[in-house]
Amino acid sequence: MDIILPEPSEFCLETERLRLRDFRPEDVDAYTAIRSEHSHRWHDSDDLTPERSAELVGWFVDWSRELPRLRYQLAVIERRTDRLVGTVGVRLNPDDPTEGGFGCELAEDCRGLGYAREASRALFDFAFSHWSLHRIVADTLVENRAAIRLAESLGFTVSNEAGPRRYVRGEWHPSVVLVMRRDDFDP
Repeated sequence: MDIILPEPSEFCLETERLRLRDFRPEDVDAYTAIRSEHSHRWHDSDDLTPERSAELVGWFVDWSRELPRLRYQLAVIERRTDRLVGTVGVRLNPDDPTEGGFGCELAEDCRGLGYAREASRALFDFAFSHWSLHRIVADTLVENRAAIRLAESLGFTVSNEAGPRRYVRGEWHPSVVLVMRRDDFDP
């Protein structure tokens, strides 16, 4: 007798304009295109290669199969076009399960449309209700003003914690830690 276990079902959240779903192996090309089009001042060039994008998509797919699931790094799909336009994620801190880490990335032509806020709010609503999170943390380079503005528009505040210095483009850069507490989240 063969026992056939069903594939895990794909996680999906929908908003008015977006679908947030698990990454699939076939998303590599679209994700690579998003990462290669950016004028990425915040990453080293070796972090933006097709090989690195494929590695990241592989991780995202693997994370979607973990049980219990501790990391949701989701593909952001524009519903109108069915196009992958970015990624948004919340990952539990392994040292503190009451804290989640946040990150997102969008195609350049989708910035300024409110997609990052829409996707993030949907994922935060899920994360706060699914896990016993007390806070979600984001960190970025101090000079990444757009990311800081996005985080603040979502309800994050600059933390007193010093962010780690990051070595990017051959230089050390300061980073900032932003925090949103569960009580401050307004879906």
